[in-house]
Amino acid sequence: MGAAPQEIGEAEPLIEDLVAVTAEDVEDVTRLWSQLTGEEAPETDVVEDYLRATVDSPQSCTKIIRDGGRIQAMATGTICRIPTGHKAWVDDVVTDGAYRGRGFGEKLTAAVEDWFVSQGVKSSNLTSSNDRGSAHRLYERMGYQPRSSTLFRKYLGGGAIERA
Repeated sequence: MGAAPQEIGEAEPLIEDLVAVTAEDVEDVTRLWSQLTGEEAPETDVVEDYLRATVDSPQSCTKIIRDGGRIQAMATGTICRIPTGHKAWVDDVVTDGAYRGRGFGEKLTAAVEDWFVSQGVKSSNLTSSNDRGSAHRLYERMGYQPRSSTLFRKYLGGGAIERA
């Protein structure tokens, strides 16, 4: 369950870069991932490993919004350097259910895009489940266009991170 929102009022939310990982951050992101996927989140050690890898990588960023010291919304950006340039991906855009409708997803996605631009990236990609109509409308309002391609996935075995 999400924490009850504190009075943020009409003030612009503070968007932060996640630069260190605390036990509370791991707990918060575990909660958010469950809301994003509608499934049981990976074990906390998997979430912690993911967050630490993101924080430690110059090719990744995690933008967050806190309330009451706890993460209530997040978005991750990753840049893959390939022979033809860069591929940039926005992932894990999620806002706690108690905080939705405040524009946090849009603000965080825009913050990730700004980071991409600062890294010399010219375009941004994202995927969104077919059942997330409101997210699709948001992304289209932000200038994202559906592409005519098919995503293929092959499960290779391994740990719980594949569910994320």
